[in-house]
Amino acid sequence: MKATYLLLFFCFSSVSVIFSQVEPSTSPSEVVEGTGDIKLDEPKKIKYDPHWAGFDLGFVSMFRLNEQTNSRFDTDFGTNDYWQIDPVKSLAINVNFLEYKFPIFKQYLGLTTGLGYGLTSLGLRNNYLIQHSNDTVFCVSDTIQSYKTSSLTMHRFTLPLLLEFATKPGAKKSFYLAAGVIGAWRFASTSNQTGKYANGDKFNNTTSSRFNLQNFSLDATIRAGFGIFGAFAEYSLTPLFNKGSTIAIYPIRFGITINGGIY
Repeated sequence: MKATYLLLFFCFSSVSVIFSQVEPSTSPSEVVEGTGDIKLDEPKKIKYDPHWAGFDLGFVSMFRLNEQTNSRFDTDFGTNDYWQIDPVKSLAINVNFLEYKFPIFKQYLGLTTGLGYGLTSLGLRNNYLIQHSNDTVFCVSDTIQSYKTSSLTMHRFTLPLLLEFATKPGAKKSFYLAAGVIGAWRFASTSNQTGKYANGDKFNNTTSSRFNLQNFSLDATIRAGFGIFGAFAEYSLTPLFNKGSTIAIYPIRFGITINGGIY
C-alpha cells in the first residue's frame, strides 16, 4: 500500500504544473527599420495564479447523521460501531493536476476550477471485515484470522469550484484563501486485508466492488496557505453509502498541501 501511495505521488505530481499560470512580464521594444522610431509591443495580459494544482496528504474521520437531532457531526454510531474508523490508519491523498482561475477583481478575487485525483482509505478497527449484499453494507468481526490492517479504499476524479482570495497575482509569495465545493466521481473501490497466517506466511487480500458506495459525491472545502505550503479540509455533503444500505455517515478529510506550479 505504501508503494502505491509513493507511485501515485511521483506519477501525478510531475504534471501538476499543467495549466499553472506565470507572473506577468513586460514586452520588449524594437526599432522600426528606416525610421528610427521605437515600436513598443503591447504588454502581455496579466495572468493570475490559482491554488489548486498540487499534492494533498491528510487524515480521514467519520461522522454520522443523528436523525433525532438532525446533526451531521454525531460520533455515536450505536450498533454500527464498525464505522468508527482508526484515524491514524485512514488516509486522504489528493493529486490535483489541472487548474485555471477566472479573475473577478484582479488577483484579489476569482473563481478557480480544475481536475484532480483523490484516494480515500478508511482503516477499520477491531479486526472488522467489510461485507455487502445488493442493497446493504456492513462489517463483521473475523474471529478466526487476525488482520494487521483492514481497509476500504475509494478512488475518485474531482472537479472543484472555489471562490479564491489571493494577495498577489503570482502564487510564489502569495497568501491565499479559497472556499467552495468539489464534485467527485468514484470510479473504483477496494477492500484490503493484510496480516500473517498461523504458519507465518503473509497475506494481502484485495476485493474490488462497489460496496454500495455513492458513485457521485459533493464536498464542501476550505483551503488556505502561503506560497508552496497550505492546509485543506473537506467535508462530504452527501452520505458515503447509498441511502438505506447503512446509517448515513459523512467523511471529513483534513491535512497539508504542497502547491504545484510555483517557481
